[in-house]
Amino acid sequence: MCKHNIETRSMQLWPNGDGVQVRRPSPYSDEGLRVKLRDEKRWHKPNAELLHRVHVEELAEKYQENMIFCCDSCLVDDLLKEGREGFTYDEIENLYTNPDKMDLDEMKEFLNDRSIEFDADAEQDDLAELVRYNSEAAEIYEWYRVDGWLAKELSDIGECILDNDSGTWWGRTCTGQQLIMDGTLQKVASNSLNRRV
Repeated sequence: MCKHNIETRSMQLWPNGDGVQVRRPSPYSDEGLRVKLRDEKRWHKPNAELLHRVHVEELAEKYQENMIFCCDSCLVDDLLKEGREGFTYDEIENLYTNPDKMDLDEMKEFLNDRSIEFDADAEQDDLAELVRYNSEAAEIYEWYRVDGWLAKELSDIGECILDNDSGTWWGRTCTGQQLIMDGTLQKVASNSLNRRV
């Protein structure tokens, strides 16, 4: 008689932190996958939206495990202070908010967060100009050496990236919690999964 190992694990789903338990008979397939949300008593097959969120979280965790190599905060900060070749603030991608990488809602959120007034029916170009004018340098708290593919994906969503002959680093603008809790890796994972569809 053959026994199956059924993996059961808990995770928080992005973007709102829903707690879910996932039971999967095979790590290589969604067949037989069942979930139980925090307040539920019974296991059930997830709907398409919930399954997508589980996939996003699992993929984000794989990025963290396999594509973020180490924290190099002290090294990069010291090299930036010295202004070594390849380590200047001018070479950091996305140090300033780039409205070209934002949709209309993101621009409005950026402006509202800073209490900047704008017409409700303003054109996207007008909002982009306001974002550029009111953009300040990102406050980078930590530097992580990352894989080149992940660096490109992070740059595409507006994250700070330093890439030179010595390596590639992600400038994290959050601190005080695990990387996986920022939602940044989940954005990359969601974009990646959406391109596959």
